[in-house]
This record gives sequence, C-alpha cells and structure tokens, in this order.
Amino acid sequence: MSSNVSNTSTVELYGPVIAVGVFAVVKLALNGCLLFFFLKSRSLRTPFTVYLINLLLSNILVTLADPFFMMESWQVRWFFTSILFNMKIYFDHVGSALDLHAHLLITLNRMWALTFPLNYRNYHSTQIAVVICLTMGTYCHVLLSPLLLQDLLYYRPNMQTATECEVVSSAQPVLRRFLKIWINNVPVLIILAAYPYLLCRTMDVGKTFHCQAAIIGKSSLQRPAKENRHAFLILTATTFITLICWTPTKIIGILKVFGDTAIPDVLQIVFGDVIYSLQQVLDPILLTLSFKSLRKAFKSKVGLICRRG
Repeated sequence: MSSNVSNTSTVELYGPVIAVGVFAVVKLALNGCLLFFFLKSRSLRTPFTVYLINLLLSNILVTLADPFFMMESWQVRWFFTSILFNMKIYFDHVGSALDLHAHLLITLNRMWALTFPLNYRNYHSTQIAVVICLTMGTYCHVLLSPLLLQDLLYYRPNMQTATECEVVSSAQPVLRRFLKIWINNVPVLIILAAYPYLLCRTMDVGKTFHCQAAIIGKSSLQRPAKENRHAFLILTATTFITLICWTPTKIIGILKVFGDTAIPDVLQIVFGDVIYSLQQVLDPILLTLSFKSLRKAFKSKVGLICRRG
C-alpha cells in the first residue's frame, strides 16, 4: 500500500482514508468469518482449500497495515515509534507479497492439476499443499529480507522527523527495481497469461472425463471433472480480482520506481490503495459465491444463530 501523502491536505485525504478504514473493518470481518468456516468444518478442508485458507490468512495480514496507513496519512507524529514503524513496513511489503503470491499459488495449482492430472491426483495432498504454501511464504520473506534489513540498519529516518512510514525510496534503487518487477509484477503477468491456457485445458479435461464415463459406464469418473470445473470457477474469480484490483497499483508502482513520475496523492490513494483494498473484500465474497458447500455451511450457521436468538 502506498504512503506518499505528505503534500496533500488532511481535508483532501479525509474521504479516501476513511474509505480505507471502513474497508479494513469489512476485510477483517469477511476474511475472518470465512477462515472460521474453513477451519471449523472438516468437510470444507480439502487439499485445494488449503490454498484458499492461505489466501484468507494473507488478506488478514496485509489488512493489518491499514490502521498504520491511516495514522500516517494524517501525520500523527507520536505514531512513529521504532516498533510500529517496523510493523507497518512488514505488514505492507511482506503482507502484500504474500497476498499476491497466494493468488499465484491457486493458478499454479490449477496448472499442475490440468497439465498433469494423473500426477496431481496421485501425489497432491493436504500435507503437500501446506508445504507448498509455507515454501512460498519463505520465498517471499527471503526475497524481501535484503531490502528491508538494509533499510532498517542503514537508511531508516529519524523517528522524530519522519513524515512517512516507508522504505527510503532513494536508497537501494537497483534492488527496489528488481523486486518491483520480480515479486510485484511477474506474478500478476503469470496469473493473467495462464488463464486462457487453463480455460482450454479445463474444457478438454472435462470432455475427456465425460467420454470415459460414457464408455466405461462409471459415474465416479465424472467427479474429477466436476472438481475441475469448481476449482476453475474459483480461479476465474481470483483472476478477475487480480485484473481489477492489482493492475492499477502495479502501474502506479512502475511509474514511481522507473519513470520518477509525480502522481497526485489523491489519485495514488484512490487507485493504489482504495481499489487495491477491494481485493481483500472481493476475495471472500466471490469465494463464498463460487463455493456451494461453503454457502450451505454459512446458511446452516446463520440459521442456528437465529434459532438460538
């Protein structure tokens, strides 16, 4: 989430910053509620839903940067203590990377399932999914550690005079540009570029299972096709979210890092922060709409609460 807001008056920022705060509450409620259902209901916990749980956890982590962003935007100086400074930068940079790569893992999972279906069905399990998610999290931390540690040790501004809570933009230009491309933009390109291929593979695999079921006469062969269609529906939702919510902030980031372009603060907050925040709101909503068993669990829980009330 961007934070260059020192040149804009509080009045101009009031609306966008309040919007980010409202989104933060909504995001925590939606993602927390959905995470509760996944962890509470054993029937919802499958190898594939491990990636959805990972996505919800990443959404919650990156949302924790929002309160810091609001305080920073209003230039509350007492806010800038060393511990809070480090927390905000961690939630912002690492949380954002984990969130984006959680979407990438869903795409990579579908590529494995549709390109090598037999291998996927034989070797993919809940344990493997957990290891993959943990490995991706470690990968993001390792990539970002040089930038964040060097900033902490050598470039961190004085807490009493700091006007923003961010990695020093003028330091480590080569490393910052590399990370901007590799960890922020390459995953988005992979997600968007892979979707047409996965669409074709989903249709082909569905036809194959349907033909085999008709020839052999085993209805059990139709189950993998149904699972693939369901997983592809979730993939479609997450790809749509990536296109709508991630693209504006990535374009703004490229212009700032490579073009040294002066972007109006209000425009940066609206397109780089508010629309970006929509991603953590839309994720749980679209997952619920595309997950029939999750909708049933939600209705059952709401009905139980109403009966008790």
